[in-house]
Formats: sequence, structure tokens, C-alpha cells
Amino acid sequence: MKNTGELLFDIKEAGIITEKEISLLKTRSNKAQANLWDYDLGDIECTSDQTQKGLNWLKNLYKSPAGKERKNNPFGYREIEVLEDEKAHFYFNGFYNISMNRNRFFVPIYILCGAGTSFEYYVNSDGIQIIG
Repeated sequence: MKNTGELLFDIKEAGIITEKEISLLKTRSNKAQANLWDYDLGDIECTSDQTQKGLNWLKNLYKSPAGKERKNNPFGYREIEVLEDEKAHFYFNGFYNISMNRNRFFVPIYILCGAGTSFEYYVNSDGIQIIG
């Protein structure tokens, strides 16, 4: 198993991050009680499989399978514009500490880019939280 430094180096070399790598970094960050992501790497593109999975999940929050907009839709005009862009793609942007107490709990931050704009979000037990 690779140590965290080797894992970050491999991610930098590839220029892309997998769902498994994000999960591993999240687990290690939560265990160490420290954000282990190297922010010098900037935003790293997610795999095409992750992008499709993420878009499907977000579009399901926006519209029902019948194509009608949901009443509890969490998105504004900007986010909807990005979701409807066929060329939208995801970037991983690091971790966000969602804990309210001394023990830290990190979750991934994603950026969805498309239609000339983007939005940043994370997911917690309350659902999606748009932060930028």
C-alpha cells in the first residue's frame, strides 16, 4: 500500500483522481484528524466515470425521472445552467471539515464546471451544501 506522499505524487503525475483515491485520502485524513490533501496540486480533474455518476446524482436532485423539476430542488439558476451543460465536468478541490466539535470529520469538496461558470459543493448528512 502506498503512503500518502506517494499517493499524492501519483495523482499529480496523472493529473486525474479516482473515486478510490478520494476515499482513501478521506479515510486517512479522518484517521489522522488532519487534512492530508496537498492544496499545491490545485483542482484535480475527476475520472469520466465519476463525472457521469456525479451528474446523474445531481440531476436526480434537480428533476424527477419524469423530467419535472422537483419542489425541493436545492439549485439556483447558476447551478441549473451548469447541470444542463452536456460538457460539464468535475474537479476535486480538497476536503472540508464538517465537524461541530473537537474531533474533525472531513468530506470531499467537488467543483462542477460547465456553461462558462461553476459551483462548488460538498455532501453531508443533510444533503448537498453549495459553498461557492
